[in-house]
Amino acid sequence: MDVQNRGTLRGHGTIVGDVTSDGIVWSGGSMGTLTIRGNYTQSADGTLQLDVTPTQFSMLKVSGHASLAGTLDLIFAPGTYATSKFPLVQAGSLSGTFSTVTGTVPGSLDSQINYSATAAELVLMQESGTQGSATRGWVIPLDSSLFGNLMRSINLAGQQDMGSVLDVALMSHDVQCKADHAPAMQNVSSACGNGAWVQYTGSNISLDGANGLNSTTFGLLGGADYAVSDLVHVGLQAGVGQVNGSDKLGGNGRADNVHGGLYAYADAGPTVLSAVVDTMHSDYHFNRITGIGTATSAPGGHMLSAALQAAWPVQLAQWQLTPKVGVLYQQQTLDGFGEALNSTNPEASSFPVDGTRSRYTTLQPYAVMALEHSFVAHGVTYVPEVNLGYRYDTHNAVTPIVQVTAQDGTLFDLPSAAQGRGMGMASARITTQASASWSLYADYQGFFGSRLHDNALSVGFTKRF
Repeated sequence: MDVQNRGTLRGHGTIVGDVTSDGIVWSGGSMGTLTIRGNYTQSADGTLQLDVTPTQFSMLKVSGHASLAGTLDLIFAPGTYATSKFPLVQAGSLSGTFSTVTGTVPGSLDSQINYSATAAELVLMQESGTQGSATRGWVIPLDSSLFGNLMRSINLAGQQDMGSVLDVALMSHDVQCKADHAPAMQNVSSACGNGAWVQYTGSNISLDGANGLNSTTFGLLGGADYAVSDLVHVGLQAGVGQVNGSDKLGGNGRADNVHGGLYAYADAGPTVLSAVVDTMHSDYHFNRITGIGTATSAPGGHMLSAALQAAWPVQLAQWQLTPKVGVLYQQQTLDGFGEALNSTNPEASSFPVDGTRSRYTTLQPYAVMALEHSFVAHGVTYVPEVNLGYRYDTHNAVTPIVQVTAQDGTLFDLPSAAQGRGMGMASARITTQASASWSLYADYQGFFGSRLHDNALSVGFTKRF
């Protein structure tokens, strides 16, 4: 049998005859022994791929001569490993060695491949210089950042929605507001009556690094408010959205979100106060790469969000300058889950993990400076606006951490890709007002931090009654 380049021979059982490999021989697939009743020759382009768990391993048995070269690829299941020996290749006679050995060596242990006249074995041993008690090592699950990265992406999308709701109080309504309010607060909704608004947002979120995630998000958000007095509005807001992410290892995930809550804003003299409370339910779908296949899980999740903002619109001739300060709070929960790995191999169950209920909380004070200038062209009022801002996460856990248990009982804390606490923000918006009761707007927002950037584009419609 000739395993050609880019070809794969995978499984366990017995092959009668000689095998020559320029491709991949995956013995066991995932656990078990592949027996060759003949000779085995692996070229410099070939790869022998074997699976190892804390208690079991796959191997290659050759009744004749085994000639080794090329690559040995070891796929370790997550868990705790003790110092031990794993026979990988057994043959009637053996020559040659693997030029390259790849795989995740259990932390705090050293590994080497020992060769004899009839066998090649993996040896896990203490790291040199360590004390006698350092006889165990750990292998974390592959693609381990997927869970936290998708949580973090939902967290960022939620911040975009909260910012949109908070700024409802500052949407341009000067053409319909009472004349006594317009000169001092051109851009504030005071005394403008009841209203409704809706916006669609699409964004791209990148969590950088080798363990990062690239996500696209889509969301529809809307609300309606009622003027309980000339100065105070209260309203309901709701939205739906989806986050789709993929990483460099080939893992991916999706979250379908639905949320809703209350918001209010008030004209308190020179200050415009706004607040929002929101609760979200998420249905997650994870597809994590394990090294021997894709492990799937579908937990639920929840997020409680709240935000407060104070703004001071100041009219400077034809320009309006609006400093804003506020704070965003989010408490995010990922429910417990168990992974499933579809495989006909009985020992493939060593590679999935079970997740426990995990929580991620952020508290972010922020400051923003907005500048706008309105003009009229062909009877339509245009209001371009730019914003620059900064927010800072005050909580110790800057990124989500999801706790999972390997099949041998080992607990792992799996963080998302590392990011900094601070994040800059820049945005640009253009609003058009063609009548006294409705307006359209398009908005770009960019968020930039250490190993993080988020670009969002929104279009929206507002209607006053």
